[in-house]
Amino acid sequence: MQAEQVIDRLSQHKNFDIELWDFVEEVQYRRLVNLTDSELRQRLRDIDKNICFLEPTPQSRLMLNPDRGWLSPSYWCRLRHWTISEFRHRSLELPEAYHFPEVCDTDQAFDGILRGGEKRLVRISRLPWLKDTLDFGRLRLAPASSYQLIQNDLSRTDDEMRRSSKVPGEYVSITAENGKKIDVLGDFIKSRTRRCLQTNLDFDYWLLSFSTDLDPRLLSDFPSPHGDDGFLVIFDVLEFVRRCVPKLNEIAPLSDKSLEQIEYQDPYYPTYSEQKNLSVRATKEMRFAYQREWRLTVDPSGREVLGNGEAFFLDVGSLSDIAALYAKNGRKLHGAGPSSFWPR
Repeated sequence: MQAEQVIDRLSQHKNFDIELWDFVEEVQYRRLVNLTDSELRQRLRDIDKNICFLEPTPQSRLMLNPDRGWLSPSYWCRLRHWTISEFRHRSLELPEAYHFPEVCDTDQAFDGILRGGEKRLVRISRLPWLKDTLDFGRLRLAPASSYQLIQNDLSRTDDEMRRSSKVPGEYVSITAENGKKIDVLGDFIKSRTRRCLQTNLDFDYWLLSFSTDLDPRLLSDFPSPHGDDGFLVIFDVLEFVRRCVPKLNEIAPLSDKSLEQIEYQDPYYPTYSEQKNLSVRATKEMRFAYQREWRLTVDPSGREVLGNGEAFFLDVGSLSDIAALYAKNGRKLHGAGPSSFWPR
């Protein structure tokens, strides 16, 4: 599967407006000018991967204006168009088309909100761990700061303690108190962080990640060395939340708790809403959008310390009546749900 195949279909829609995108680029500056050639190629690959992995597109998302952000298919087409334009500015040859796995035609019962279905929570992990979650409701919440320490795993490694937007330094003017102009080398980075100014320490928060849809293609991005990966699918999300809240209130009475869909933003081309709402806890860089993350978070904001600063476990009781465990071949192993995630 290639991004061009998806774009050919999307190009027939009214939100696909190359003339407008070219005009906007003409009156703006080159936002990607400080990326190296290698970084520019990686950016194009990330965009193409998201275009392919966010398929199929329900009509409700197809109608979204690109300024709505990552949920709009035309948003990705526009980012790709502007990225390819930077290749042309440099007279840099485009890489060969990137190939990604074809869309998996799973049973409609597993379609989450991004595919036009109902709310679902899907977790990918080792089957023994997922079995504990199904049988006992055992959930492991890790401190957000720990994700920066994960090595050799680009699908998980991220700085979850800050979110940034970037502007090429040559388009930024900084003047010192004495009136002297200060040149900005590279990109000027504007960040929102979890840091407390008084202590110069980050306020950590704890999280557990899910996906909104069951997509077997994601297994290749989250492999374990044991080869026993699978899916836990929670079909009744509201009941899951109802069971979690009392237990979370016992463990973290002073913390904010939320189950929220992650918004993905491009640091070089943030939309207006992204610039206004650059939340650290509920946003990630656009390269992760293919993961379609929903996140259970517990945020003390400095009011209490959880798990002595480490990961902690939460036991909410059996989930076998509202969830099911599936092997990577699609077969249901335990729990309440269809016998397979493949169409019958």
